[in-house]
Amino acid sequence: MKKFLLQKIIIISFFLSISFITEILLTKFILQSHNCANSLLKLELLPLYLIGFLVGFKYSFFANLLYTIIHIIFESGYSWSFTNLLSGKEKGYIYFLFFFFIIPYLTCSLTGLFRSCDKKKLKSLYKNKDIFKSMIIITIIQIFSYALFISLFYNKESFDSIIHKNEYHHDHEEHEKEHSIFSIPDTGKGLFLYQMLAVCLNNLIIGVILYFIKYILKDNIEYFDLE
Repeated sequence: MKKFLLQKIIIISFFLSISFITEILLTKFILQSHNCANSLLKLELLPLYLIGFLVGFKYSFFANLLYTIIHIIFESGYSWSFTNLLSGKEKGYIYFLFFFFIIPYLTCSLTGLFRSCDKKKLKSLYKNKDIFKSMIIITIIQIFSYALFISLFYNKESFDSIIHKNEYHHDHEEHEKEHSIFSIPDTGKGLFLYQMLAVCLNNLIIGVILYFIKYILKDNIEYFDLE
């Protein structure tokens, strides 16, 4: 039992580390953005999806919760002070965190519901239809989360201050804008379409990657027999 638990901790720690490294490289260096809220590509979510398939829903949920908390701490350092956040003066920012980070990231745990329990029979941690089902469900929930925030709480001025406040106080703001690959739209409708495109694009890419990774994991399936 302790051996299996240790294996799960190692697997979770490894993939969380990969996720953070991927986010830093992709968001900060390739896309040249200070936060991932306006990033079109979020391939750092791939390890979070994999954790569910590898260790199941329960461990995946707490792993993704830990990732989300750490992620929010880093993003909050860029976007808004903790004093305003905890004092409740900026409720819009709390809604932003909930609908743009907490819900979308925790839904990655749903892949754990499709983890195969009979790996010896299936000779795989998940089947192709499991990838399709999980991607569809996760995509719907993530899009709904963004749509709910935009329809109920979106305000262009306050949202811009949340997303870009760090850029307004940065010494080379204009340089970043000129070299930024993507920028978020100015309207609520445009923002929703942008986020919907990002969700569909990312989940499509991740789904394809999961399909090929399955065959790599198949050769090491005994290592992931953690029950």
